[in-house]
Amino acid sequence: MAGLKSASGQQSKEEMRQVLFNISGACEPGEMLALMGPSGGGKTTLLSILGGRAPKLTKQDGRATFNGSKLNKRVKRQIGFVLQDDLLYSTLTVQETLYFAAMLRLPKHKTKAQKLERVDAVIKALGLGRCRDTIIGDHMRRGVSGGERKRVSVGHELLINPAILLLDEPTSGLDSSAARKMVELLRKLASSGRAVITTIHQPSSNIYRQLDSVLLLSQGHPIFYGKGAEAAAWFDRLGFACPYGVNIADWILDLASGEVSGKQNSGGDVEAPSLVEVRLRPAASASVQLARANSSKVAGVDRSATGLAASAPGASRWGASYWTQFTTLFIRAVRVRRFETLSQQDLAQFLCVAAVCGMIWWQVGHSDTVYGAQNTTGLLFFEALFLAFRTMFQALFTWPNEQKMMLKERASGMYRLSAFYLARSASDIPSDLTIPSVFIAIISTTDINGPPWEAAVLMGFLILSRLLVYIALRMKTKA
Repeated sequence: MAGLKSASGQQSKEEMRQVLFNISGACEPGEMLALMGPSGGGKTTLLSILGGRAPKLTKQDGRATFNGSKLNKRVKRQIGFVLQDDLLYSTLTVQETLYFAAMLRLPKHKTKAQKLERVDAVIKALGLGRCRDTIIGDHMRRGVSGGERKRVSVGHELLINPAILLLDEPTSGLDSSAARKMVELLRKLASSGRAVITTIHQPSSNIYRQLDSVLLLSQGHPIFYGKGAEAAAWFDRLGFACPYGVNIADWILDLASGEVSGKQNSGGDVEAPSLVEVRLRPAASASVQLARANSSKVAGVDRSATGLAASAPGASRWGASYWTQFTTLFIRAVRVRRFETLSQQDLAQFLCVAAVCGMIWWQVGHSDTVYGAQNTTGLLFFEALFLAFRTMFQALFTWPNEQKMMLKERASGMYRLSAFYLARSASDIPSDLTIPSVFIAIISTTDINGPPWEAAVLMGFLILSRLLVYIALRMKTKA
């Protein structure tokens, strides 16, 4: 059972809203289990609980076990979790995306050559060889197709060779052909000895036949759990026969949504929700019995064969060393910004602003008067303000995406937070020193023309402006 806590400003006690009810089940190696149901039925919540990624305000009774053991941080890093939204850097190629993930996630005792071999093996297994040097792309830059993007997300998790693969709506946003190929890929991965659990919405008949087991949810209640091929016979015995020629997947989803009318009696039509509540209650109890039977089978599985054996005491939590994390994240951050750093657009912008400022403040600071000092102060204030606000506005557009990626990768245990922060800060140094320094130098030449000590003043202002820019950037990063 899982519940979401919500605090109300008008009530002193917390209100609880239960979203899952009496969910039990098991998934064995080599099995592909699909969580189905209408939107808002609790599929993603259940998958998040299984992967140890439930929101902090979630309260649950019961537990999810892996080979009889509770979920801990080391086991969590051996579970592949593919989100519904493909969080990938749009400016990295397929090869670079998987390479950086391999350097951070694979064990530190593996050499760089071995990690590259693993990347090549994943690219070959997923059929990404033709697009390995193509950027991921986004709405601004053309990159790989939607199906290839999904396969890259799956490959990101396959690098660690997970024993369990959890996927949230892997077919969303894909056409029927790409969705079928994606499910066939998952079927192939399950056949190799992995346990695959996925949420899926409105599968076609071809996709439905690929599924081994189905857990159908309706408003958080399990109304069917068993083999997908037996769903039609089960609901037929309950008085809900699937019409001839109708896709069984569409039929059971309509049934779970309460959009199917029941049989007529003397009082007229009986609405489906009441029938679901009364007649499908035995399905939930049968599901529990089936789950217990499967759990007894899983208890005999060799833990070492699934890769989820108990961890040796004193083993490291992280796949890579701290230095490897820092250097890999630094190189990745530089490559992510390669289309933005030192771009022609930035250079033209700085040169135009510098030219305008040079004409406005042309030689106004050469006179040793109060008026000249005031003009010089105004120039310095404008330079500092322009650089600081420009940096902050850049962070407004870049940091939200960086934060989402950081939270996703941190949930997988890829690196320490301090390594990410230091690497990201260090990657800003080349771009934040080169063009802005030229900008300050151009403007200052129009105002400084005197003794050598004025050059020292220029250097001091240059250092001060750089510190101001970094303070503005770091304040936005912490926010």
